[in-house]
Amino acid sequence: MLKNAAEIDLDKLPLTEGQVHFIRQVDTEGQINVLNEDFKVGEEFISEYVWSTVCTGKQKMEAYYRAQDQNVVMLIKEFDHTLSVEVEHIRNDIWKT
Repeated sequence: MLKNAAEIDLDKLPLTEGQVHFIRQVDTEGQINVLNEDFKVGEEFISEYVWSTVCTGKQKMEAYYRAQDQNVVMLIKEFDHTLSVEVEHIRNDIWKT
């Protein structure tokens, strides 16, 4: 819960460090589409599902794959993902503890 003193302008919410996760099916060209951008993960993954994570603090997008018969998740690709807005540190002082 936010402390009473915290004010947030809902028209101007900051982008903070963190992660956003997506699950995408690899298309017939070996690509996935995340946030209207195409990323080539490899033709060996066509028709498979991959887990992609946008890391806002690192400005990277990572793609992971786990075969059905395995328990190990592997990082298959890492992409630069430059953001058009400034990424801010999370302010821990606004939360109740």
